[in-house]
Amino acid sequence: MERLNATETETNQPETRKAFALLSLLDETNLKLLLMLRTSPLCTRELAKRLGMAEPHVSQRIRALVGTGLVRDEGWVRLGGRNLKLYSLKVRSLKLDFQPERLALTLESALPKGSITLSYPTMRMDPPKFLFKFIGRSEQKRILNYAKSAVVWGIAGIGKTTLVASWSAQLRKNGTKVFWHTIKTGDSLALVCTKLAQLVSGSKRTELLKAIESFSTQQEELIFKVVDSLKEFKGVFVFDDYQNCSDQNLRKLLRELFAYGLKLIVCSRTRPEELVALNRVSVIELGAFNKKEVLEFLRSRLPEYKDLSALLSACSPLKGHPLALEVFCNGVRHKAVSRARSLEEFFGEVLDSLSSDEKLVLSCVSLFRRGVEVDAIKHTLPRLTSEPLRKVLRSLEKKGFVKRMEDGFVVHELLKQTGYGNLENPALLHRKAAEWYSNAQEPAYKLEEIYHSFLSQDYGNAIETLVKNIPKLLDFGFWPSLHATLDELLPKVSDDIAKAWLEYAKALCAQDPSLTGNETLSLLNRVLVAAERNADFRLQARAHLALAQAFQDFGEIKGAKEHYALSLKTAQRTQEYESIRANALQSLAELELAQENYTKALKAYTTAERLQTKLGNERNALLARCRIALINCYIGQPETSLVILDEIRERVSALSNHTLKISWHMCATFAFYALGRLKDALSENAKWVQAAKLSRYPGFLSEAQAFRAFLLALYGRTKQSEKCVSEAEKIKKLDYAGVVEMAKGALCVAKGKYKDALKHYEKCLEIFKDKFHQALCNVLIARLYLKLGNEKLASAYALSCASLFEKIGAKRYALEVQTLIPQTHNSPTQKLEAL
Repeated sequence: MERLNATETETNQPETRKAFALLSLLDETNLKLLLMLRTSPLCTRELAKRLGMAEPHVSQRIRALVGTGLVRDEGWVRLGGRNLKLYSLKVRSLKLDFQPERLALTLESALPKGSITLSYPTMRMDPPKFLFKFIGRSEQKRILNYAKSAVVWGIAGIGKTTLVASWSAQLRKNGTKVFWHTIKTGDSLALVCTKLAQLVSGSKRTELLKAIESFSTQQEELIFKVVDSLKEFKGVFVFDDYQNCSDQNLRKLLRELFAYGLKLIVCSRTRPEELVALNRVSVIELGAFNKKEVLEFLRSRLPEYKDLSALLSACSPLKGHPLALEVFCNGVRHKAVSRARSLEEFFGEVLDSLSSDEKLVLSCVSLFRRGVEVDAIKHTLPRLTSEPLRKVLRSLEKKGFVKRMEDGFVVHELLKQTGYGNLENPALLHRKAAEWYSNAQEPAYKLEEIYHSFLSQDYGNAIETLVKNIPKLLDFGFWPSLHATLDELLPKVSDDIAKAWLEYAKALCAQDPSLTGNETLSLLNRVLVAAERNADFRLQARAHLALAQAFQDFGEIKGAKEHYALSLKTAQRTQEYESIRANALQSLAELELAQENYTKALKAYTTAERLQTKLGNERNALLARCRIALINCYIGQPETSLVILDEIRERVSALSNHTLKISWHMCATFAFYALGRLKDALSENAKWVQAAKLSRYPGFLSEAQAFRAFLLALYGRTKQSEKCVSEAEKIKKLDYAGVVEMAKGALCVAKGKYKDALKHYEKCLEIFKDKFHQALCNVLIARLYLKLGNEKLASAYALSCASLFEKIGAKRYALEVQTLIPQTHNSPTQKLEAL
C-alpha cells in the first residue's frame, strides 16, 4: 500500500505536486521569460540575450517551465543557417484563486479544452512527531489494531495524542495511510471537508471541492458526498481534541464516518457519548501508568541513573501521570526538582527551575487559546529575551513544556494554568495579543481579538472591538464559534456593562436560524435591564433595535414598532443616533414592504439609502437601492428596476457581500421574468442560487431554488426543474413553501397534468397571504383554465388577479391580465355580469 506523505511538498495527489512545482517557479525572471514567449516562439540564445543572462541558466529555467506545462517545446528548426530549438508559451493565462485552506491554479490554454485547474492544499494531515521514546500501552495498541473504530478518552496529559500518534507512526512505516486532524475551536465542516478532499483524486475530488465551495445549509448533502467519496480510502482517520468541536455539522460528519464503517480513531478529553453509543466502536479509557510502566519510563528517560527506587519514591506524588513524569525526568536531568508533595507543587517547582527567558516565553504562550506563531509571541513578550526566541522555544519543546502543532506552538493544558499564573501583568499581555490579532484578516483571528480584548480589562476598547468585529463574523457564518467564545468569556468578565455587551452579542448569535428565537428575547431583555442600570444609552438603543428586528421576524408587528420607536428615542442621547436611525428606518421600510405598503416603503428606503450613503455604509445603502428596484418590479415597472440595478452593478460586485448579491440577482430575476425574458431570468437566477448557497441561510436558498424550479418548468426543462424542487424541499426551514408549490404546479403543466397543476396552484393561494403572489397564482390558474377551454373560470381568476394588482398599484400588470379575458367581455362590469 502506498505510503501517505502529507506535507506541503509531498502528498499522494500528483496534481498537488505539480501545483507546488508551478508556484515555486513563478519568480520574476521566469515571469519575464513567459512574457517574452507570449509574443512569438524564441530560442534560448535569444532569450538569454534579451535578459542579459548566460544561456545555460536560461536553458535550465526553460526545461523546468516545459516540465510544468507552461512552455511548449516546438522542436528544432532551421533559421538563418543555424539549427535552433524554439519554445513557445503553452498557456494563455494563469489564474491563482485563494480558496479556503487551499490555492487553486487554473492554466487557461488557447485551445477550447486545454484549460486545467490544479489544487495546492495548505493543510497538513500527518500525525504529530515526538522527540521521546513511547513507553507502555501495549494492550491499548492491540485494541487499536483490531478495532473497527475506537474512541480514546482521558484527562489532560494522560497520553491520548502520544498513544495514537505512536501507533499511527508504526502504521505509516508499514505503508498504511493515516489522515490526522487536530480539532480547534473554530473548525467548521467546510474546513475539515476541504482537508479530507486531499484524499480523493480525479473527477470525484473536483466535484467534492465544488460542493464545498458552494457550501450552504444543505449540510446533509455535503456530508453524504464526503462520506461517499472516502469509501475507497484504505487507511485510518484520526481526529484529536474532539472536545473542542463546536460545529454540530462536523460532529455529524464524524458520526457518519463511524456509521459507514471506515476506520476512525477519535481522541477526546471527555467521554463522547454520541460516538460511544454507536455500533462497533471500541472505547479506550486511558489511565495513569502502573508501577511497571513508570519504572520502564524512568529507565528510558534517565538511563544514567542506576538507583531507580529512589527516583520511583521521588515521583510517587505524580501518581503515574505521563506528562508529569516527562517533566519530572527533565527536571531531574537538569537537577531542578526535589520530592514534591503534590502535582501542583511539582509543576511550580519545575517552573522555578527554568531560566528567566524560558519562564517568560512559557508564560506568554500560556496566554493564547490556540496555536501561536513565533511573530505573535515576539509581539506579545513584555521584554526581549537574551537568547534567540526560536532557541528558547526549542529548549522548552525538548523539556516537554510546549509542543509544535499545525498552527503554531501550544502549552499543554496541565502546564497552561501554572505558566499563566506566573505572569506579572496578564492584562497587559492580553492587550498586546489583541493588538497582534487585530492586524490579521482571518475571521477566526477576529474571535481571538475579541477574547484577548476583554481579558485585557480595558473594557471600553474591548466593547469597541466587539462592535467592530460582530458584522464580519456573522457575515462569514461564524455563529457557533462566536457563541462559544462569548460563553467562555462571560464567567471571566466581572464588569457589569461589559457582561451586558457580551450578552447582546450572544443574542445576535441567537437570531441565527440554527439557534432558538426565545433565547434572543430573553437575552435582550436582560441586556436592556443592565443597560438601564448602567445608563448605557448606546447599548439600550442597540438592544431595542435588535428586539424590534426579532419581533418583526416573529411576525409581532406591534411589538416591533414599539421597540423601533424606543430605539430611536434612546439613540438621540448617543453619538450613534444617525446610524441607528438609518438602520431602524431601513428595517421599518422592510416592515412596510412586507405589508405591501409600497409607497411608504419606497419613501422609507429612499431616505434610508441617503442616510446610509452619508454615513459611509455602502453595504446597507446598496441593499436599500436593491429594495427600491424590487418595489418598482412589484408595482409594474420592471424596466426601471433593471436601470437601477445596472447603475449599482459594479458597486455590488466590488463589495463581495453575499446578502447584497442575493438581493441584486433576485431583483434582476424578477424583473426579467416580468418582462417575459425567461432565458435572462434563468441566468440571473443561477447567480442568485450560488450567492444564496454561500450565505448559509436557509430562507434565501429555499426561495432561490424554488423560483429556479418554477422558471425551468416554464422553460420546458422538466428534469432540471424536478431536481431543483427536490433540493428546495431538503431545506428544513422552508420559508417559501408557496413558491415550491408554484414550481410543482408549473412542472405539472409542462407534463400535461393539468388537474394536478390546479391542485398545486390552489394550495399556493392558501399559503400566500400577500396580494402580489396571490395575483401571480390567479393569473397562472387563469392561463390553465384557458388551456382547458373553460373561459368562464379563466375570466373569473383573471378578474381577481387584475383586482389584486390594482390594489397594490401595479396597474400595468392589471392591464396585461385583461388580455387573458375573452374578448366577448368588453368592460369589467360586463365581465362580472357575464359570470
